[in-house]
Amino acid sequence: MPHKHHSRSSGQRSHRSVADNAGRNGVSAPAVAQLKLPDFTNSEKVAGFTNTNAYKTQLNEEQKRVYKSLAEDPQYNYQFGSRQDVISYLSTGTPAPVKTAIARVRGLGAPQPFTPEGYSGIDNFKPTEQHHLNWTEYVELHYGLALKRLNPASDKKTVIDHLYNEALKAATELDEATRLVSSSGLISANSTVAVYVKGMYDTAKLDENPAASGSPVPDIQVAKFLGQYMGVGIGVEASFTPYSSFPQGSGAGGESHANPPWYPLLKHRYTATNKYLYARGHLLNDHLGGPARPYNLVPLISNASGLGSTRVNEAHEALIEADAKEAVASMFQRRDKQLSPSPHDIFRVDYKVTARGFGQRRDKGFEQFHLAPLKIKKVTAELSQTGNADPTVAEFKAFVKAKSGGTDLWMNDFQSAFRSIDAEDHEKVSALLPLMQKNLEVWEQEDTIVPRELQYELRIHQGSSLQPNIKTIQDSIENKLPDDPRMKYQRNA
Repeated sequence: MPHKHHSRSSGQRSHRSVADNAGRNGVSAPAVAQLKLPDFTNSEKVAGFTNTNAYKTQLNEEQKRVYKSLAEDPQYNYQFGSRQDVISYLSTGTPAPVKTAIARVRGLGAPQPFTPEGYSGIDNFKPTEQHHLNWTEYVELHYGLALKRLNPASDKKTVIDHLYNEALKAATELDEATRLVSSSGLISANSTVAVYVKGMYDTAKLDENPAASGSPVPDIQVAKFLGQYMGVGIGVEASFTPYSSFPQGSGAGGESHANPPWYPLLKHRYTATNKYLYARGHLLNDHLGGPARPYNLVPLISNASGLGSTRVNEAHEALIEADAKEAVASMFQRRDKQLSPSPHDIFRVDYKVTARGFGQRRDKGFEQFHLAPLKIKKVTAELSQTGNADPTVAEFKAFVKAKSGGTDLWMNDFQSAFRSIDAEDHEKVSALLPLMQKNLEVWEQEDTIVPRELQYELRIHQGSSLQPNIKTIQDSIENKLPDDPRMKYQRNA
């Protein structure tokens, strides 16, 4: 099963420009951000599991799945040991020491390989946290690395400082997720970050520190976010190379400052069996640098909904995200281990996901939820003429059944409206009408902003740029809303 990435809040801290930091003490640069991930090995609660044994069991099953795929595809076995080692693991459950490479890919707590400064690496595939300063820390990291490449006596530091300050402004916009959509509909701040970060390295190269001469510069790979529709991300395009450097991604679980504007209302929608319907799904996976920000989040039918094949968030992970993560991780592994070239080497991964089909209409449910309050008020007015101006649900139901001479009128016109808010017989109908209105608001917002499908494309480039072998995966995942008036409005969500 795919990993479930749970999160916990991280502290916030302010970021000032170089000029602000300089002050009277002559401090010319902020400290380079240390992008450290927690050590989950000895934690009492890991990745949402109640204890480490449950966590290890989950990881063991995931590891077996990976080994099985390796056993079926022998061309990759030389990276992890012999074919017999893989088969032995599948039968005994005891991994051979040579399997630590795949353990690193899956975040199983094995020792991390050395990753040159500034490059993204295998650490990216550990569980992510809620995180506020993804882009700001990215800019700070590369500012510090660009200064290390600059000749200490150079007069070009002021140019790098200016580029840093401009990059920081755009990074702050991305972290705060405000004023991001340009006139063309694209998120513009991320392109600004890339231009200025690259500019810092280009400037440093003009007067380079001899100690840094010849060392490769990180490949600044910043995803292109395609805009927002009423606070919902509509798409992303990203590319990865062996020397990629991309911001640290963040998880969207729990209550977070980064919740998209649609979340406060849609979090009240539960299934008829009391399962939460929506997940805040990433367009760009958090392990590939995707932030938990509105421009990268979309309401997807969740794994927890219990709706079988319609669990879109799980399908998205299984059908494209897992392949993309594995391809990028494999590329990083070979880079770090400096293995000899192979025709199967991956040298580029392109990833694109687009949300489509906004504006679903579900006439059956909308009609019932829209008309029920009006009909309830009419019946309540009739009841008041009998001396009961504020009936309970039980009294209202009895009056409707007596009036119609059976149960048809109650079932056809009123039952779903009361059931959807878990109304109890002793509750007053007048107190439930505002909840019915809230349920209608959720229904209308769902019909407006939940996309009907995700379309995706993954291109994995192997071999060399001169003679590439490109594996392409293209498909779509339906995210169709259930037209079921029994879907519940959870009052206390």
